[in-house]
Order: sequence, then C-alpha cells, then structure tokens
Amino acid sequence: LSFNYMSQTLKNGVFNNMKNLVFLNLSYNRLDFYYREAFNELNTTLKVLDLSNNEFHFKMRGMGHRLEFIRGLTNLEVLSLANNGIGMRIDERLTSSSLKYFYFGGNHLDIMWGSDNNKYTHFFQDLTNLIYLDISNNALKSISPEVLCNLPGNIKKLCISHNKLNYFPC
Repeated sequence: LSFNYMSQTLKNGVFNNMKNLVFLNLSYNRLDFYYREAFNELNTTLKVLDLSNNEFHFKMRGMGHRLEFIRGLTNLEVLSLANNGIGMRIDERLTSSSLKYFYFGGNHLDIMWGSDNNKYTHFFQDLTNLIYLDISNNALKSISPEVLCNLPGNIKKLCISHNKLNYFPC
C-alpha cells in the first residue's frame, strides 16, 4: 500500500480481513495515526510496520498526534517512522516490549530535545527490547547527557549520522 495518496485517519477495523498480516508497508501516503486502536486487529501478528514518509499530518500546525498504537502491537519488532517531520504535539513516551529496530531518522529531535524542552527526554526509554535506533537526519546540534542516559539500556547500535553535532556527552 506504499506510494499511494491515501489521506485518512486509521481506526480500528481497517485490516479486519488481514488478521494474519506480518509485514505492512504504508510508506509515502498521508496517513494520520491519531487513534490508539489503529492496527488493533494486527496486534498479535504484525512484526514489521513501515509508516515512513507520511509527513502530511505531522506538519499541520496545531494538530496533535498519538503514537499509542505502538503499545498494542505486542509482536512488532521493526518500526519505521522515518521522514515524517515529527517534532512536537505527540506522546511524550513511546512504549513497547517487543520492538527491536526503530527508524526515527528524518524527524525533528532537535525540536523535541531542544534546550528549553524536557518534555521528550524519556521519549525512547520505554522501548525495553530495542537494540537498534536510527536517529540520523534530525538536525541535532547536541545531545544532552540526560537524553543519552534515558535511551533504552539494550541498544547495541545507535545511528546518529547526518546531524549537525558539535557536542556529544562523554
């Protein structure tokens, strides 16, 4: 379903007839992930979900977004939210005990982790089985020690390439 022009808010039941789906690519659309029940019918089967390049709704001013659906996907191992321009008005923390690989490049962690903003310091902390985190292309100039200390402890690879780092805590 990638590279379509779907512009809709995903609700529970959209994938009722595909309850055995393991891989779902919805990249390059205009989807809104507001409802926590989105993808609920895939909660025990879905392992890979690509929601990259769905930036349309994230760039709309004054509009809030929820990523709570991630918590309900109990077998999800790979998630891409890359290139969505995510920078504010979303959940303060993501939660998953199954997610292992998370692609969050091409967003705005520079805004989320900005000097005046501690709201998203724990954003990735509750991704308890995460071993790979890609935060490349987030216009980061620095990463605070507090943010670094609150990344999940299981991470084996952290991709921070293509940022504007002039400070990294030692």
